Amino acid sequence: MALRILLIIVIALAALLCCKVHVLADYGEDFELRLRYLFVTWRIRRPEKGKAKTGKKRKPALQALLDHFGRFFDFFRKTASDFVRKITVERLELEIVIHDDDAAQTAILYGEACAVIYPVVGFLSDFKAVRQRRIEVRPDFTGGESSARFGCTLGIRLGALLGIAIVRLTGLLISLIKNKPAKRREGSVEK
Repeated sequence: MALRILLIIVIALAALLCCKVHVLADYGEDFELRLRYLFVTWRIRRPEKGKAKTGKKRKPALQALLDHFGRFFDFFRKTASDFVRKITVERLELEIVIHDDDAAQTAILYGEACAVIYPVVGFLSDFKAVRQRRIEVRPDFTGGESSARFGCTLGIRLGALLGIAIVRLTGLLISLIKNKPAKRREGSVEK
């Protein structure tokens, strides 16, 4: 009986680890960022401006700071490459309407926007498969307003996310432990 319960728990955990975590970013009138796992959605809010931080932090020595910075940069570079390999781009939407009072200027702005946007989208499409893509850049010569709307949904399996986190954090901790400076004894002379 205990073996059956354990087996059910293992199967349930495996099923949860196979489900994707979705990051949804939308920009229209305002920027909105949401995190969704299964049927639960969390809205990530921007920090409010004007709040002062309390408490003072000690500044470490410059060499220690540079060593730690180098190690953390290497850690984030490797971790980012792992994430990029595991992330799927499920939705990419971009709608830009370009308008200027002068029709010739509208056409020039339209050409400049197309020269920037379409090569980036092409590179992204070559680099990562995009399941649902809608890119629209259009000029408005009739007298409307310029506008921009962006939407993107990224997905990563929870198991892959945890695996990357465990491997990279373990490596970071080991490197921090190995490079930890030895404590000086009282009365010892510094060379």
